[in-house]
Amino acid sequence: MGHCCAHPEDNRREISISVHGQVPEAQGFTKASEEVKLLLKKANKSKNPQVVITPLRLSKTNEEVGQKVESMNDIHAAVQMIQENLGPAWKDPELEKLYANLPTIGPIRYTNGATYQGKMKDDKREGFGTFIWQDGSIYEGYWKDNKPSGAGRILHIKGDYYIGDWVNGKAEGEGKYVFSNGTDYYQGNWFQDCQKGKGTLFRKEDPEFDGASTMYIGDFVNFKREGKGKIMSWQDGDTEKDAPFVTYEGDMHEDMMQGNGKLTFKDGRVYVGEFVNNEMEGQGEFRWPDGRYYIGEYRNNKKHGRGKFRWKNGDIYDGYFVNGKQEGFGEQYTAKDGITRKGYFRHGQNFSWVDEDESSDRKRGVKSQQSGIPDIPGADLPREKKGLLDFLK
Repeated sequence: MGHCCAHPEDNRREISISVHGQVPEAQGFTKASEEVKLLLKKANKSKNPQVVITPLRLSKTNEEVGQKVESMNDIHAAVQMIQENLGPAWKDPELEKLYANLPTIGPIRYTNGATYQGKMKDDKREGFGTFIWQDGSIYEGYWKDNKPSGAGRILHIKGDYYIGDWVNGKAEGEGKYVFSNGTDYYQGNWFQDCQKGKGTLFRKEDPEFDGASTMYIGDFVNFKREGKGKIMSWQDGDTEKDAPFVTYEGDMHEDMMQGNGKLTFKDGRVYVGEFVNNEMEGQGEFRWPDGRYYIGEYRNNKKHGRGKFRWKNGDIYDGYFVNGKQEGFGEQYTAKDGITRKGYFRHGQNFSWVDEDESSDRKRGVKSQQSGIPDIPGADLPREKKGLLDFLK
C-alpha cells in the first residue's frame, strides 16, 4: 500500500511517492526484454517497509538560474523502457497555445545536478519541458513558476511512475501511479500529493490475500480506503477477467471493512451484515445456495449471541450461540414431524430437553436430529488476524 506526500529537505522542494509495506519485485512490462527485467529487479532490492522512491527535487530556490550545458543528463535504462512502452508524453492542445510564444531554452544544469530543456519565462520553467535528475529519473510535462503544473509524468529508475495532473508542484486532480512491478497500480483522484477521492487500487499479488490478486474501487482519504467501496479477490490462478472468488461491497474505515457490508462468494454464498475491524461482528445474515441460512449475531467472524439457523431439509435451531456453536437455551424445529423442542445445548449438542416427553427421549438415548451447525469455511476457525478478509483464506 502507499501514499504520496511532500517532504521538505534542506532548502529544496521535493515531491516523492512513498510505498508502505513490502515492495513487489519488478516483473517487467509485457514487451520488456529479460535484460530490462533484470535491471528493474536490481533497482528494486530494498525491502524497507517505508520506501521513499526517487524524489522530484527541484532547484534549491525557485529563482535559481541554471547554467547552459551541451547535453541533458542520461536517462536510466529502466526509465527508457518505460518511455518506450508509454510512448511520447502527452501535450495539452490548450496549454500549447497558451505557451506557444515562450522561448525553448536549454539544456541547462542546476546546482543539484539536474538538467532541464523546455519553455521558460523570466528564467523560470514555464510551459512544456523535460527535467532529468542525475540518477536518470525524468519529469516530462508542463510547468508554471518553476513547478510542475498541468499534465505531466514522472518516471523513476525503480520502474514506478506517475502520469496525471499537477497543481503547484504536487500531484492533484486525475492521475495514475504504477508500482515498480509494472502490474500494480492506483488510478483516480489526487489532492496535495495524496490519493484522495474516488479511485481504483489493483494488486497482482496482494500480500494481505496470500498473494491473490485484488482490486478495490471506491473512496480514498490520504490513500486509505475510507467511505464506500468494493473489494474483489481472485484466487487459484484466476485473473481480473474472471469472476472474483469473493467480493465485498460496503463501508470502509481506516483501510478496513467497518460498518455495513455484503460479501458475495463465487459459489453463491452471501453474507449481509455488520463488520468491525475487517471481521463479521454485530447483526448479520449468511445464506448458502442449497437453502441453508443463519440470521443473528456475530463476534470475531463467528456466530455468537442470539441467532437462527435453518438446514436445507427445513429443520431450524433458534437460540444462543457461543464461538460458532449452539450453546445455552434454544428451540429446535424438526420439519419431518413438525415438532418443536425446547432445551439446552452445549458445544453444538443437545444435552437437556425442557419438555417432559423430550426428556424421556433423552433418557432413552434419542439425540437431536441436527447435532451441529456447519461452519462458514474458515470463518469459525481461530486464526491470527493478518489483513483484509483474512478469514476467507
